[in-house]
Amino acid sequence: MSTLLARWLTEHRDLLLPRWIAALERKLAVVTHTDASNGHHADQPAIVHHPDERRVLLGSIYSGLIAAASGDFRELDECLRLLRALRTTPGEDELPHQLALVCELRRAAIELLYAPDSNVDDADRGALVLALEDLLEHVTVTSAAYWVSAAQAVADELQETKLLVESLYREAEVSDRTTLHVSKLNEITQGLTASLNQAHKPRGLSDQSQQDLTH
Repeated sequence: MSTLLARWLTEHRDLLLPRWIAALERKLAVVTHTDASNGHHADQPAIVHHPDERRVLLGSIYSGLIAAASGDFRELDECLRLLRALRTTPGEDELPHQLALVCELRRAAIELLYAPDSNVDDADRGALVLALEDLLEHVTVTSAAYWVSAAQAVADELQETKLLVESLYREAEVSDRTTLHVSKLNEITQGLTASLNQAHKPRGLSDQSQQDLTH
């Protein structure tokens, strides 16, 4: 990657990171308001979270970006893997919201690089933009891959649950049919017993007369 980008990200952390966080919070507020107006996620309970959860994770991602710019992607990739666990509002773990992280960071970084008071010369600016694009492409691809993997795991769990429910339903049907068969057999047995008892009675005698004879 680019040590030039790593140095620039480090030097501008105190300026770029707050801008990035603020831009994401504004975007999230708009999305949340729109969803609420349209009734989206209205039936979902409020999510309990630490008030600084998003800031802490984004700060860790920023540190990972600096390390990745120097060639070490381990910290960044681990943060991106955990990104799907960030849910301060309903729907925040959806892929479009995660990809918005990249868009807002790129916008904030480009604005800073091309600001009138920027002390970066044209040659370095071009190199920084190219290195930034490469780094953010890695973030986009990796985030999408982690999201797809996690979504597939959820889909697999749902499929397993569906199969289990169907199996239990079939077993319940078999049990119900068995119970019904046993009930019918009992009825048939009782009918046969009654018929046999009736057949063994002496003809022409009432039940009372038959009882008197037996005594």
